[in-house]
Amino acid sequence: MKKCEHVTIFLYLVLIFTATSAARCESAQLPPLPDAVRSAGMTEQIFFDDFDHLNLSGTRKGAQVPTWYNEVWHQKERSLDRYSVKDGVLHILSEPNGRDSSLTTVSRDGKAGKRFRFGYFEARMKWDDDPKTWAAFWLFSFTHMMGTDNNNWCEIDVIESMRPKTFSGTAHDWKNFKTTYNPNNNHYLGPEFEPNQWHTYGTLFDRDKITWFYDGKAIFSTSTPLPCKEQELFLVLSSQQHGIGPGAHPDPMQTYIQKSVYFDWVRVYSRP
Repeated sequence: MKKCEHVTIFLYLVLIFTATSAARCESAQLPPLPDAVRSAGMTEQIFFDDFDHLNLSGTRKGAQVPTWYNEVWHQKERSLDRYSVKDGVLHILSEPNGRDSSLTTVSRDGKAGKRFRFGYFEARMKWDDDPKTWAAFWLFSFTHMMGTDNNNWCEIDVIESMRPKTFSGTAHDWKNFKTTYNPNNNHYLGPEFEPNQWHTYGTLFDRDKITWFYDGKAIFSTSTPLPCKEQELFLVLSSQQHGIGPGAHPDPMQTYIQKSVYFDWVRVYSRP
């Protein structure tokens, strides 16, 4: 091979590497925290994952502890092919029967993982542009998971794709499996909103008030429900089909089209 051919191949490989690195760096650049989050003092990053890799072993390996665990505690673990990482993006694929595939920050026995109180919770995410896709980024009561909540527990949905072109964010005060929640939990994003494009979705969760953010801008708030003031919460990332939630009975003879939800990164800030 001639010397000039070596140089051409080398330059070609450099260009490919540079383009790939630039695309990944652009994805990895984090937007600044919203002013309201800084004003609340939530400036210390206590959790971050940009999905360079995914470990779902569910067990401790030496000093390494998994960041995510396969499915919420009361459901069966999903097949590992429901979760994948490519080019720094997490892909969650719902079940063929329409039910959810979820990752959580706590182990199924509650003995390992990450739990939170007050803070700012944000993800850069996108999902299939299909009204049947139920994308969700949410927090759920660890106290309820452990059965020590006296049947009164907290759930905070940072974002759910409940309605087309709409940001749904909800603070639930669950009591005996009945919920009271903020009535202003749906915010129309306009006809130009495309869910299959990257956006950031966040929630500033403080003792007295919860505020939801879309692309860094506050869109609505509500008072913090009592159990949310007192209980530890864990993060959940989910993909499923609308109408196939807890208690629903999918048609066993039907194969549902699996729904895709993508996460570029997830971050959590708290007070120092």
